Amino acid sequence: MISLIACCDANNLIGIGPKIPWHHEPYKSELVEAVKADLEHFRKVTSGSSIIMGRTTFQSIGRPLPKRQNIVMTKGLIEFPGTETVRSWKEAMAVSRTSQTYVIGGGQVYNESIAFAERIILTRLDIAIDVESTEKPVYFPAVLRFKWTLVETQYIPKGKILVYSRISD
Repeated sequence: MISLIACCDANNLIGIGPKIPWHHEPYKSELVEAVKADLEHFRKVTSGSSIIMGRTTFQSIGRPLPKRQNIVMTKGLIEFPGTETVRSWKEAMAVSRTSQTYVIGGGQVYNESIAFAERIILTRLDIAIDVESTEKPVYFPAVLRFKWTLVETQYIPKGKILVYSRISD
């Protein structure tokens, strides 16, 4: 099963350039409990599975995540120690060795993989991040109601974890 897992603000913002906005001030102190709950949920859900991410997401994390098969998609010829580096979505799926694969970002990888996903796990924070006109915002793709149905809601401090399943065609 392929699932997308992400954390976003009220407007689907997942990043500003390579940075996650709620990991930095002025939002970090306000959202500390929400971020803690999201990271604990992320660890629990993705442990023992394959995770697929883009190069920028991998570099922002800074290391392979333990207890997971780390697959990094990049167009460049760079290799990342402790990961399987691939050049395409098709290649990422070919090297995935677990029955559950999670796409963990960033925006370009989410957009490429949403057509193949069966589930979306989206932590939505109860905040709208201000984005300056000079910054490069990155958004999670829209979850269209005619393609996805909400099957579970879990409330966390200053947010909620929403689980969507794809509606069969």
